[in-house]
Amino acid sequence: MGQITRSLLFEGAKFQLFEIVVDGRHLVQEFVDGLSESEQKKLVALLRRTADHGPPNNTEQFKKLADDLFEFKSFQVRIFCAFRGKSILVLTHGIKKKKDKHSKQDMDKARELLRALDGRKG
Repeated sequence: MGQITRSLLFEGAKFQLFEIVVDGRHLVQEFVDGLSESEQKKLVALLRRTADHGPPNNTEQFKKLADDLFEFKSFQVRIFCAFRGKSILVLTHGIKKKKDKHSKQDMDKARELLRALDGRKG
């Protein structure tokens, strides 16, 4: 994996939402840009609401996948994320989920990105 950083996506009253950037590629923004306009609007509204009010209690919109891994959900669209501190959420990447269960590869990718970000120097 190349150079990894994070970039602020949304800042609200309760949370800051960052995305992971690898070699200048904004993984979440690129994914969102590839969605339909309708999907984009729903997802952006969900993320802005989270920045202002905190993660939704509705498991149809935000769900714990493992001890340290969560997902934002909007129909088939998923954005993986993890908490870093009390008011920071780091979004790793997005997928369109076609099956009932997540693939191990998608969850492993999210963890690998988070480990790389947490282990970077500076």
